[in-house]
Amino acid sequence: MRNETGLQFRLAQAKEACIERMQGTADWLIATDPSDRDALRQCGHRLVGTLGSFGFGDAARMASALERACDAEPEQVRLAALTLAETLRTLPR
Repeated sequence: MRNETGLQFRLAQAKEACIERMQGTADWLIATDPSDRDALRQCGHRLVGTLGSFGFGDAARMASALERACDAEPEQVRLAALTLAETLRTLPR
């Protein structure tokens, strides 16, 4: 039972650290030019797995939408990046 409690505590700490990192990622998404599609696509791809592993399904779907939007017009890329940034800023603690 003790190991299980320790694991839950470490998972909670890792989730909190993830949420903190996502605040910086949100800032980066807002500041990044939508023409930098490779960087935005890579960011979206990485976030899908990270966010999904911590149970942030909606945010993972927004990250996937950003990844797909990188094949579209710059305005769609920008909108997807801003939507994801807003989602990251409001992750539940």
